Amino acid sequence: MSELPADWALVSFSEVAELVRGVSYKKNESDINPREGLIPILRANNIQNGNLVLHDLVYVPTEKVKEKQLIKQGDIIVAMSSGSKKLVGKSGVCDKRITASFGTFCGLIRAKSNCYPRYLGWFTQSKYYTDTISNLSKGVNINNLKPAHFEELQIPLPTLAEQKRIADKLDSVLAKVEAAQARLDKIPAILKLFRQSVLAAATSGELTKEWRGDEKYRDETLNWPISKIPESWELKFLEEVAESRLGKMLDKSKNSGIATKYLGNINLRWHHIDLFELKEILVSQKEINELNIRDGDLLLCEGGEPGRGAVWKGGDNNLVFQKAIHRVRCTDCISPEFLLYSIEDDFFSNRLSLLYTGTTIKHLTGKALKKYPVRIPPIAEQIEIVRRVNRLLEASSKIEEQYLAAKLRVNQLTQSILKKAFEGELLTSEVENEFLQELSDVEAVEC
Repeated sequence: MSELPADWALVSFSEVAELVRGVSYKKNESDINPREGLIPILRANNIQNGNLVLHDLVYVPTEKVKEKQLIKQGDIIVAMSSGSKKLVGKSGVCDKRITASFGTFCGLIRAKSNCYPRYLGWFTQSKYYTDTISNLSKGVNINNLKPAHFEELQIPLPTLAEQKRIADKLDSVLAKVEAAQARLDKIPAILKLFRQSVLAAATSGELTKEWRGDEKYRDETLNWPISKIPESWELKFLEEVAESRLGKMLDKSKNSGIATKYLGNINLRWHHIDLFELKEILVSQKEINELNIRDGDLLLCEGGEPGRGAVWKGGDNNLVFQKAIHRVRCTDCISPEFLLYSIEDDFFSNRLSLLYTGTTIKHLTGKALKKYPVRIPPIAEQIEIVRRVNRLLEASSKIEEQYLAAKLRVNQLTQSILKKAFEGELLTSEVENEFLQELSDVEAVEC
């Protein structure tokens, strides 16, 4: 920590807070339904974003809970054990009166008389606290915090009056940050809806309606749940306009031949193929010839997110693809980019799921893909549709980039505010104005 003001002290955590262990109970002593004689128990999943959420609770007999294990307003519940190091030490402040306790994998931090509870609560949200806790908790499969670990924590301590002023200021400033975060968090849903609307308009003919003039629509669905299509469009099964084939099981233990890099469905994103750290497998020259990927090939996932895919634009190469990928080679009547937009539209509208097989794990088989109904505008209109969609989605992607940058800035701003607060600088008007200007810049992101 930086140098503190002269009237502040740096004290051990145990000097300002008491740590209380959680309630121990057997599974057969708990219930998921409330009833008389039971008390709700909070667990690590009830700690979210520095707060306590009172749902998904379990209930145990009241006699299992000691008086000091009852949560009071201002108490802090901490996750003491978890398989994830990131979750160990996460804390939530009880900001109202409740009748509840907490489980054995959690702990309770209760401020002593020399420490204002809200000041202590904000301290447990600081990067210094989370970094220190992360370093202290150790374990191979389960990461644990022990009461002794809190002895190694130090907290800057001003007077009680100063603690209250700092906590009140943090309440005020960080409420504005939280409001900005809430507005930002609406952007992904807006962008998703926008993209789906663009795809729906593109593949129904609405996006290029004025481009075609007064052309009418007609009914032709091939038993596919779509509305009418423009009269100049055709509707055919994929097998009529493209050649598709699934990849092949490439058995590392049995194969021999040439070391060749291969794609699996893990490499396919929507409109992007991740070539980072591709693995190699031995394949014969015959298999290389059968499973090669050419410029313009459309690659689709067979499982995972069946239908997710991208158009290969990396030129002819020596890559091959495994069994979980469809390779689709379009004839001259259909653009692979337009076909992908059609599949993406049907994926997000859940129409594509009509072709899936399987119950728990869904698959898009080669046989099913061949019977996918493809909407086919004249090729010139396909090119125009792809151009317009690309332009609209590029604008959407720019907004998404701005959103991600703004979200990162908000996260950094919160920690910067907390850092200043526990260094004794937050109460100056210059520092507050600096933060408010930063917040104003973040809120300038528009969708």
